Amino acid sequence: MKSWNIKGVSKNMVKIMGNTITKEEIEKQREQLKTLVEQNGMRIHTILRHVSTSGMQREISPIVICKDGSIRHIAYAVACIAGYAYTEKHGHGANVVKGCGMDMGFALVYDVSGVLYPDEKRGSYKISQEWI
Repeated sequence: MKSWNIKGVSKNMVKIMGNTITKEEIEKQREQLKTLVEQNGMRIHTILRHVSTSGMQREISPIVICKDGSIRHIAYAVACIAGYAYTEKHGHGANVVKGCGMDMGFALVYDVSGVLYPDEKRGSYKISQEWI
């Protein structure tokens, strides 16, 4: 991975739910997620799980629907590689996305795609997003 200056990801580690994740774990999650997405149609589906009362924060669960019909929840991997907070506060694994005024599911997938394909022209648009 070329740059570690991505949304709170430090050069050597990141904290997720109080646990320290090493650079090696981040790289492992990155490679596994890239393989999973490439094998299953370059699409990440998103599920809106919770919106704060102010409307300025959302909990979004990103998933990949595999060719065999199984569903893979990838919120933890997204937290590792893209620096989004991970939560299980409302009974599901989700990424905390702050902000409003745009499609935040698209923004999440755009950021993930940019991290997975940093050296490709328009790499942030390589993976498509769809709401469920």
